[in-house]
Amino acid sequence: MQPYQESWAFEKVDIIYAPGDGEILVEICATGICYTDIVLSSFPTEVSGIHFPKVMGHEGSVLLSFSSCYSCTQCQISHPAYCDTSAATNYVDRQKQMKIQVTGEELWSGSFGQSSFARHSIVHGASILDIRGLLHHPDELKLFAPLGCGFQTGVGAIINSANARWYDIVIVLGLGAVGMGSIMLRLTRLQAAKIRGCKMIVAVDKVETRLEIARRLVVIETTGVPRLIEQGLQSTRKQGKLILIGVPPPGYAMKVDVVEHMNVSGFSTALQMLYRLTICLQVWSFYNWVY
Repeated sequence: MQPYQESWAFEKVDIIYAPGDGEILVEICATGICYTDIVLSSFPTEVSGIHFPKVMGHEGSVLLSFSSCYSCTQCQISHPAYCDTSAATNYVDRQKQMKIQVTGEELWSGSFGQSSFARHSIVHGASILDIRGLLHHPDELKLFAPLGCGFQTGVGAIINSANARWYDIVIVLGLGAVGMGSIMLRLTRLQAAKIRGCKMIVAVDKVETRLEIARRLVVIETTGVPRLIEQGLQSTRKQGKLILIGVPPPGYAMKVDVVEHMNVSGFSTALQMLYRLTICLQVWSFYNWVY
C-alpha cells in the first residue's frame, strides 16, 4: 500500500531478516479483505500514527489473528483485544521485516500481526491457531481466512455481546462479511434466538441477494456509516444494546444522551473466540455454546 493519495500497488518485496524467538515464517495461501484494511489505508500519512508504504491484510490462512503483548493488565485478564500496545503492535509501529525489492525502501509491515496481503510474512506464534484436525485437503485452508476477523467478529457480536434472549428484537445493519457472519450463526446462536422465541430478527441492507440469504435464517451495526450508527442508537429500547462493529470515518464522534442511555458497555475475547469456533467446527456442534 503506497501513500493513500497513490492508492494500492503490487510490489515485489523481500523478507530481510530471519524469524526471532517465538516467530514463524509463514506462506499465506489466502486472505480476505476487511473494511478495516480499506479504512486504515485511507488515512493521510501520520494520522493516528499510520505510515506508508505499508503491507495491509489481517484475514490470512495460515489462520492468523492479531498480536498482543501478553503482559499488560488487559492481556493478563484475558482481554487481548484491548492490549495497551494494540495500536503500536498491530498497525502503527514499523516491523523491520520487509523492503521493496526495486527501491530497497523498508515497509511498515506486520498489519494486525500479519500483513496477509503479502505472499510470505513473519508472524508471532501467538497469532497462529492450529486447525490441522479440520482439514481433509490443503485447499480447504483457503476457506478459513474470514475466520480470522470477519466471521469471528460477527459470531462474537451475537454470542458474547448481544446474547439474544426470547424477549429481544435483533437488528443487523449491513450484511457484509461481518453481518453475514452474525446471520449465518442463525444456524447456531441466532437459532438459539429462534429456539428461545426471540420476538423478531431484522436484517437491513440494500443488496437483495444478501437479504435473501438473511431471510433463510439487539441492534448490530456493521457498516460504519455515521447516520446508521445514530439510527441504530435511536432504535434501542431501555436496557437495549447497540453493538458497533463497522469503522466510521476518522474523527467521527457519536453524540450520546447520557441520561437516556445510561449503560454503555462491550467486550471482546477474540483469541478465545477463535479457539472455541474451531472446536465447534471440529465436532460440528454449537449446541453447548448456544446454551
